[in-house]
Amino acid sequence: MKSLLTASMLLLFCNLSTAQKNFYTIKFKASVKQFKASFNFAGVIDRRLVKEHVGYARIGINNRIVPAWLEGPFEEEMAKQVERIILSDEQAEDIYFVFHEMNVNEQLSGMSEKGICRAEIEFIKQDNGIYYSLGSFSSEIQGKGLDVTGGHDKRILQALEACIIEFEKSRKDGNPVVEVFDFEETTAPYDYTSAPVKGMYSSFAKMGKNEPMEDFDIQFSRIRINSKHKNKAEGIKYNLKILNKEDKKKRIMFISNGTDIFMHASRYSYFQYYLKSKHLGRYIYFEDRFPSQAAGMAFGLTGTIASNKLRSIILDTSNGKVILLNKNNLSGFLGEEHKEITKAFAKSKKKTEDVEAAIVALNKKIQN
Repeated sequence: MKSLLTASMLLLFCNLSTAQKNFYTIKFKASVKQFKASFNFAGVIDRRLVKEHVGYARIGINNRIVPAWLEGPFEEEMAKQVERIILSDEQAEDIYFVFHEMNVNEQLSGMSEKGICRAEIEFIKQDNGIYYSLGSFSSEIQGKGLDVTGGHDKRILQALEACIIEFEKSRKDGNPVVEVFDFEETTAPYDYTSAPVKGMYSSFAKMGKNEPMEDFDIQFSRIRINSKHKNKAEGIKYNLKILNKEDKKKRIMFISNGTDIFMHASRYSYFQYYLKSKHLGRYIYFEDRFPSQAAGMAFGLTGTIASNKLRSIILDTSNGKVILLNKNNLSGFLGEEHKEITKAFAKSKKKTEDVEAAIVALNKKIQN
């Protein structure tokens, strides 16, 4: 009886341990030094592309990748942390913080780890019911150590502080050009009939508006890949080198050379490279190789796959969302509206090139 009880308790402990390993909760324990702001903090607006979590963490002896969550709702938790960082001036104008990105992740490097937090915050004000953008600011905070998971709260706070400081600095230097901020906008103003203006873009919204970042001297280099996949994957992955070292931490999500679009892999994984588009149109088509855990656990996107084979990725230019397509979800994606494309795909071998052909056909149909 005693042995049975011991075994039962051990099994219960193992089950609880396994359950606890399905996610990681970020608790804000790091101290902050509060400073007085030149505005009144009015609240947080969540406009992140992925809202299920705030990135991923590695836990356990096997460094298992799991989603990272905050203790409470995102807007509520971020508002609490902003109020810890700044002391609002209640007599000044109200400023809202629009979060376009707040993402943590971890990279392994030998025996050490690197923790990363990336943030992009747009600061807006309201006047007679109209919202105005006062500028969007990005930051990237890194930290190294044997185990960086416990430091995600500190890096989030540092990223928040860095964006606020840059915003305050812009106010002293004179606000950037104020433009109407369409708070209720649900679709992106993107002209898919041609490539965006040549340049680098911090977000899909900026690319849709043809508003590249200031010019940089950059170079692309193809990533060397396993010779086993050379014929099918050569040239799809690129590293970006910014020759101006002072600007290496600039957050660049998309790059246009006037003909092709390069998308940062963090839009669907935790990898740090760029993909070159194969086809433009309403749905911009890319291909990549990555483990399913990279996308499924880290970003919770639909259409996650189960192996490291070459896969199809599309960027929906109507909303900026990234979708992973395969033989199992393509028909559902096409829907009843495009039955002829679905039937053609059903008669094919349902390989990656067949998914590609279906998207090419879909783009042609939409554009005509």
